Amino acid sequence: SFIGSDNTEGGRMAGKFLAEQIGGSGDVAVIRGRLGNPVELQRYTGFMEAIDAVDGVNMVAEGVANWEADQGFTVMEDLLVANPQIKGVFAEADRMALGAAQALIANGREDILVVGLDGIVEALRGVQDGTLAADVAQRPDLMGEYAVTSGKTYLETGKIENPIITPMTLAVKDNVDPLIRAWVDLGF
Repeated sequence: SFIGSDNTEGGRMAGKFLAEQIGGSGDVAVIRGRLGNPVELQRYTGFMEAIDAVDGVNMVAEGVANWEADQGFTVMEDLLVANPQIKGVFAEADRMALGAAQALIANGREDILVVGLDGIVEALRGVQDGTLAADVAQRPDLMGEYAVTSGKTYLETGKIENPIITPMTLAVKDNVDPLIRAWVDLGF
């Protein structure tokens, strides 16, 4: 059985948030992970569905950063040169979002919103301090819990749900503190 996040929904959550935060009008960009990766395609698909649903929001640029922070930095700088008018960017993974945010800071462009997806502690802290506008946080703690519970159920009944989707949280400044505390309490 698959136990994990719905990555298409995660991309959709990021796109809806970004479109709302820019007032339903303006240009956005996306920093993609490794092309050909199923998770990357799911996140991209969800993001594009959300952006395409808002007439005033235009996806004008994308770059590939292969899930890496340093590449996210470089791609963001390239996006800025070619599209200085963008209002927001979705990075399909937190490390790329953090790299993109650092590029924006280095270029004096903190006015551009950055949204990540994963829920790693560093990104959640970035939401807390305003470096990131939001982060779609996965819940690997629940993935583990669901795996144990499902395994027990399977041993008892011979049946298991498939797939088992774990919830995600749109982490913003108002709700991020408990998520950070949960990770710190788990030793991260």
